[in-house]
Amino acid sequence: MKKLIFASCMLFLTLGIQAQTTDSIKPISPFKRAVGQYYFEAGMHVGQILQKKAGMYTHFSGNIIIYKKYHIGAQYERLTNYEQMSLFNQDTMLTKTYNFMHQSAGIKFGYIIFHSKKYQLEPNLSVNWAMIQYRTNALDIRKWNFCVIEPGITFNYIVHKNVSFGAGLHYRINLGLRNALQNKDLNGVYGSIFLRFGVLK
Repeated sequence: MKKLIFASCMLFLTLGIQAQTTDSIKPISPFKRAVGQYYFEAGMHVGQILQKKAGMYTHFSGNIIIYKKYHIGAQYERLTNYEQMSLFNQDTMLTKTYNFMHQSAGIKFGYIIFHSKKYQLEPNLSVNWAMIQYRTNALDIRKWNFCVIEPGITFNYIVHKNVSFGAGLHYRINLGLRNALQNKDLNGVYGSIFLRFGVLK
């Protein structure tokens, strides 16, 4: 009889431990399994602008990594140095010198090669809606909107699971520029450097 009682107690104790273990292990949602990593990026682009001049852009983006291989995000970039250019006004028949400003915002996505390593290669593509503005004073402003497509490849080195840095090479393709500027005036190759913060591993 004592053996039966002891065996029954051990059985209930074992079942209780298993139930607690099962309750403590929560299933991982499909979304968290797919999107377990993310990062914020800040950097600079340096390249050709207005055909013969050098331009420097600052850029910021927020990104998520899907299944540790694909990334998609939103980005914003702005021309840091203000260039000057001369435009002919058909109404006044005069040529004026304008301060030139350029900014864009859009989405970017890419594929991570060597995603399990500290060093990674990332072919990527961004599609942006851009705006250029010419200004002589507060009352004399001209604006144009157009599309920018930027294919490129970046090298990323993960220093820590939350920090990485890298560099890239890209090409800017502009669509929809007209009048004073043509697409070729802003097309060109540029290099980039960046720093990332987030959950990278």
